[in-house]
Amino acid sequence: MIDVSIEGKKYLLPENWQEISKNDLLIISDLFTHFYIPSDFLKYALIGFLGIKKYLIQYNGQLAMAKGLYRLFPFPSVTRRGVSRGKVKVFLQEDLLVLSQMLTWIHSSSSTSSNTLTRNLLPRITVRRGLWPPLHLYGPADFIKDVIGIEYAKADAAFLAFCSTADPLYLNDLVGILYRRKKWYWRIEKLFSDKVNSVRMNYTDLQYMQNSHNAFSLSLQIKYAVFLFFQGCRNDLLFRYPYVFSSDGAEHPDSTGWAGVFRALTNENIVDINKVMELPIHTILFDLNEKIRFNKQNTKPADNG
Repeated sequence: MIDVSIEGKKYLLPENWQEISKNDLLIISDLFTHFYIPSDFLKYALIGFLGIKKYLIQYNGQLAMAKGLYRLFPFPSVTRRGVSRGKVKVFLQEDLLVLSQMLTWIHSSSSTSSNTLTRNLLPRITVRRGLWPPLHLYGPADFIKDVIGIEYAKADAAFLAFCSTADPLYLNDLVGILYRRKKWYWRIEKLFSDKVNSVRMNYTDLQYMQNSHNAFSLSLQIKYAVFLFFQGCRNDLLFRYPYVFSSDGAEHPDSTGWAGVFRALTNENIVDINKVMELPIHTILFDLNEKIRFNKQNTKPADNG
């Protein structure tokens, strides 16, 4: 964390994606959905991060600190009645710009690859359904350790489709794939198994379609936060399994290439393909990464000869 001192008070700013809180993630997500230019993006991110701390306010569009009794009242109501001189400390835009440069890890020229968020800060989201009881949907574990192959392949397709079109409908698909109802028997299952058991119900296409429909009522801020989490975990997979995702590798998993990945592990056996698709995505990629690495090491001497 980055220590920042303002008017003699110390504040903490996250230094990377792994240090952000749920509130920080929602602030970042909201800013991305408003398409700010990079300089304004970082400025508003800084205001947002500090704004969740006490006494920090926005005054005439600038970051400021309330003093005296003004700290005790809602500031918008105070401004309508006038603010006495010297009761608000407005920070210079130049100082604000310098502070905001500490947050360049959020929005850089390579923001797609710089996202390293692998902690699910939204393990549960609530869908409001009018007169019906609210629906609680549960997401993947950190590092998407409990996401299976077929689930990841479909989520990856929705992710890439949104990246290429920016159509929010694909975010509904992403949420519908990754978030599901909770298993009522999860605690019992956890006691009698040493596997990585997901708190969510098992993936089915029917649940995916139902949850995608329910995701329509979620705010874009929430759905984009799910997108950022999946993006960070996807970048982590690219780093962990370089032979699978390398530009010169034999496999290129993308929105249309996951079927080839599953076939590569089963020698075209349809029964085995169905079994592989039910395995955790980390298990699938680890096995394939080792096979490609082994094949490359064995072919190098022949190439040199």
